[in-house]
Amino acid sequence: MSILLGCKEITLFLLIGVGCNANQNCKIISSCEMECHFDGPAYDCSDRGFLELPSFPETTVMIDLGRNALATLPENLFETNVALSSLHIDGNSLTTLPPNLFSSNVVLTYLKLTNNNLTSIPADVFKNNVALAYLFLEDNNLTNVPNGVFRNNVALYLL
Repeated sequence: MSILLGCKEITLFLLIGVGCNANQNCKIISSCEMECHFDGPAYDCSDRGFLELPSFPETTVMIDLGRNALATLPENLFETNVALSSLHIDGNSLTTLPPNLFSSNVVLTYLKLTNNNLTSIPADVFKNNVALAYLFLEDNNLTNVPNGVFRNNVALYLL
């Protein structure tokens, strides 16, 4: 399958077992020239019914884990993904986030956590995400958002 973005064609590869559980498929979107405003590689692992998560290569810039059955996330899940700029974890069953979940993701600009069951946010969960511009938290059960949780998010544009 291919998508034409005006300046260059991006090919979607459907691979079995690469970056996902052995019995699951993930679409890996290849990189495109910068004039297309598209970064790669991107992993679309949405709607897969994941109970546990795959690992992703260091060079990953986008991960979509939306609409799975995730109740918890390992604290070190994204620690090697230093190039990660867009992350979708919406539509899962998360109630809390590990305090250091995003600590290595300093270029993270887009984070979608909507439609979970989050009740609180750890005080320092976003402390290293200075590039975070878009954070989506709606449709959760947040009752505790600590003062200063967004103090280091100087680029935050939409909350």
